[in-house]
Amino acid sequence: MRKKLIVICLTYFFIIVCLSGCFESSDKTNFKNKFLGSWIGTSFFENVSNNISLTFFEDNTAKQEDENAHIHWFTFDVDDKYLKLMLPELPKEYAIYYRYEFSNNNTELTLTNESLDTILLNKQ
Repeated sequence: MRKKLIVICLTYFFIIVCLSGCFESSDKTNFKNKFLGSWIGTSFFENVSNNISLTFFEDNTAKQEDENAHIHWFTFDVDDKYLKLMLPELPKEYAIYYRYEFSNNNTELTLTNESLDTILLNKQ
């Protein structure tokens, strides 16, 4: 009887662990889906503004283009607080983290990195 109880408890524990991973992945997908598509706006850094566009793709890549036609490609990851942008040619420890906030029914996006810039974007 005791062995049967242990087997049942272990099975129950295993199922819970597996399902918790599914929910985390689902949340991450929901966060990511809000970013997907093209955004146009302005980057503000040390009282200088620059018009930019950011496009987020399903394959976790992103393209940033500024008004001077400089183009940067990133890979990105997102959680419930931060957008992480990584340049492919740099080690992962050099990732850029932005705190993000959506507004106006997820059509406006504010990205803030206190040591870098603030970016205000509108969904296209």
